[in-house]
Amino acid sequence: MSAACQIDHAEIPATLRDFMGGGRIDLDRLHWLEGGWVPQPYRDLLVHQREMTPTLEAFHRDTLRLDVLRAVETGTGEYLREVLLFTARLGRPVVYGVIEIYLGRFTATEADVIRGGQEPFGRILIRGGRYTISRPIGFFRYDAAFPYAGLPSGVCYGRYNQLWDEGEAPLATIFEIMAPLPDDG
Repeated sequence: MSAACQIDHAEIPATLRDFMGGGRIDLDRLHWLEGGWVPQPYRDLLVHQREMTPTLEAFHRDTLRLDVLRAVETGTGEYLREVLLFTARLGRPVVYGVIEIYLGRFTATEADVIRGGQEPFGRILIRGGRYTISRPIGFFRYDAAFPYAGLPSGVCYGRYNQLWDEGEAPLATIFEIMAPLPDDG
């Protein structure tokens, strides 16, 4: 992807795009970047094919807890939620996300756990023994404040990503915006 390239909003699934319209992300404030243009340490946190939850937990040396800001389930099996992940010890916001999860790819029990909103999606996948691969669609600089009040202003970076299972089926489509990192990382 060229650094000057834009992802057309029409390429974003309509259900996710419509859900985001009622949220805290202004798609017009995204400036698409080639992965190599994402500065460190954000590049290590975003430009990879790993699951995000363990990547962030290793970086912050803490487990993450989930706060579901809002959620909706469609009649066609998509579960959309707007979330904030915090470090458990310090309660530091780490990442804001909007995720569309394809519940038809999960057992009824797994779907119920996802709907329960008690733990990050990545932890549910790992605990369930699901092999996943992240296939980032694009990386961006977000030229607006982190979509959660109470943080100092700073440049935010993120990615537009899809998670796939070992059978090459999509499990989720995700917009993730990293909170500006404190000086101590």
